Amino acid sequence: MTRTMGYKKVYEVSLALMAFLMLVSPKLVTIGIILHFVITVVGIYKRKLVFGVNLMNVLMALLFGAYLVGAIYTNHPDIAGKYLEYKLALVVFPLLFSFKLPEGFSLKYSGVGLFSGVIVLMVLGFINSISLYVDSNSMS
Repeated sequence: MTRTMGYKKVYEVSLALMAFLMLVSPKLVTIGIILHFVITVVGIYKRKLVFGVNLMNVLMALLFGAYLVGAIYTNHPDIAGKYLEYKLALVVFPLLFSFKLPEGFSLKYSGVGLFSGVIVLMVLGFINSISLYVDSNSMS
């Protein structure tokens, strides 16, 4: 007997993985973002996701436009180009998260990912504090 995960569950798990990686290892969050991007593209191709614009996405795009106008009129275009690249996330992430499941999704998996990331961080903090206490014999 084989169990297959539906697209909705895969989408929710990818959000949970991103939440977990953001907390536990911020350097690896890129892997979670790329995985979520691939899952989103597959969802768009299979017509499982619908595009929906909301006010926050429009405001983020307008904020990027303000950065763009500021970069045009700057005396340091080399520095401005670098900052525009950094601020491109103001457009890319809202665009990526504008594609939604038509029936909505549960935040249960995302909550589990976030909670498990906090638990892992707490355990690592206790381990580090105990090892520092053993090394220094001081509570401070």
